[in-house]
Amino acid sequence: MTSIAFEHLCQNDQLSLLNAEGVYIAKRKFKNLWVILFQLDKFYVEILYEKYRCTVKEIFATNSMNILFFYPDDDRCNPSN
Repeated sequence: MTSIAFEHLCQNDQLSLLNAEGVYIAKRKFKNLWVILFQLDKFYVEILYEKYRCTVKEIFATNSMNILFFYPDDDRCNPSN
């Protein structure tokens, strides 16, 4: 699957696919949201959600490894460690 094909799925299908095949990478706080990073095939997916409401706000997919720079405190995202 490609990141573009993933983005064309409905949100429920995106979440089901990430649950079944995605690899959890890291989590970070952004304003009042939690952001969870997954890898799926050869691209990355971020889920932005409100923890207290258990509500997914946005799901983004990207092919860029630059997304890892937003997770500097997680050793799994820092190849130099």
